[in-house]
Amino acid sequence: MKTVRLHTIVFLILCAFILSHAAGYAIGPAMAAASGSPKVLIKTMIDSVLAALNEKGLDKHAKRAKVREAVRQRFDFTEMSKRVIGPKWRELSDADKALFTDLFMQLLEESYSNKIDTYAGDESVVIGNETVQDNLAKVDTTIKSKNNDIPVNYKLYNNGKDWMVYDVIIEEVSLISTYRNTYAQILQKDGFKGLISQMKHKIEELQLSPPAATNNKG
Repeated sequence: MKTVRLHTIVFLILCAFILSHAAGYAIGPAMAAASGSPKVLIKTMIDSVLAALNEKGLDKHAKRAKVREAVRQRFDFTEMSKRVIGPKWRELSDADKALFTDLFMQLLEESYSNKIDTYAGDESVVIGNETVQDNLAKVDTTIKSKNNDIPVNYKLYNNGKDWMVYDVIIEEVSLISTYRNTYAQILQKDGFKGLISQMKHKIEELQLSPPAATNNKG
């Protein structure tokens, strides 16, 4: 199954959300309340992630906990899953929706979680423009490393209470669109059960893979 190439910091942000979702953390009223514009919210999240990653003296468990705390309220994983499946989402039972969301979460977690432990600390993020139209927004950022600059754009929607991320665009490639295109082919050929089977197989494959080596190039 095709996977999506994401940059280190984007890996970490996604992974942090996934780990917190899997752990069943509750979001308190203070965290859930909207606290600014989409640009301010994304900047706050990224600054907190980088501060946690660069904090000295933390073991990997404490570092993961701090990263989770920084970003767990900013991603709507159910909305992301819905957009990955597309129109066929309406045809799924509640149980199948929950199953897909859980497996998609696990797939991303297994793909990206070791990035937290191998982060080299040689990247920074520049926050760019914010575009808001009705209940949709986009925040442009650039990840700057020693070798190159990577454009990363966050797409958000307002759920009536807060701005939530539903897609991440890395070098003009959408995380959601990439998975949707791949899964659409599987759904057409093998159906929902076939997709679930392939996702489970990929998760098992990733779980057996050796940990990634530290990457000092970002």
